[in-house]
Amino acid sequence: MSYVPTTKDLTGLFLHSDVKQSGNLKFPSSPILNQIQTSIVQTQLSNLHFHPTDCPQREKRGWTGDAQFTSRQASLNFDMRLLYSEWLQTMQDHDTAGCAINGNLPTFPQTNKDKCCYPSHKSFGCDYTGIPNKTFTNTQGSVADVVPFMYVGGWPGDPSWGAIATVLPYTVWKGGDDALVTEFYQLAKSNVDFFLREASKDGLIEFGYYG
Repeated sequence: MSYVPTTKDLTGLFLHSDVKQSGNLKFPSSPILNQIQTSIVQTQLSNLHFHPTDCPQREKRGWTGDAQFTSRQASLNFDMRLLYSEWLQTMQDHDTAGCAINGNLPTFPQTNKDKCCYPSHKSFGCDYTGIPNKTFTNTQGSVADVVPFMYVGGWPGDPSWGAIATVLPYTVWKGGDDALVTEFYQLAKSNVDFFLREASKDGLIEFGYYG
């Protein structure tokens, strides 16, 4: 005899990092805006699993561009300081250890001195333009596209992604809290210094691959 389960037989668990909701935005005269705000809160929580993730239904990698673009609304809705602090510390640890490709295998720890893309992904992190030898003279201060680095994307990351070590503390500071700026000022300074080293004489950064 076969048994067909019903919805009463199933239990759904909504798992996410334990961040306290600090914002409580309501629109008394607009149900549709309230629904949008509820979806924003739910979506943000769905993407918090120790670090901000790319998308909850298929990928849990910490893409730095995605988290950077949502950091303002995340900070308005939740107390993100501890989670962001842990993530920035991972970026700092990565930068201290360094990364270079030796064949197809990474070697740790060492000075961060060479490209750290995955050579088999030729069009995904290894095809920088504007740098003839496709390497960087000094990648100290750079951040990978994905943190923790999982050999997906590039390291140094695309500028719009790799600027997160500077943008994230600044975003939280703009919201009225200077804790991350104080704690990770040197990381942010090193991040800016990396981009200044790679900029052309007219201030343009010519590498990148996400458009």
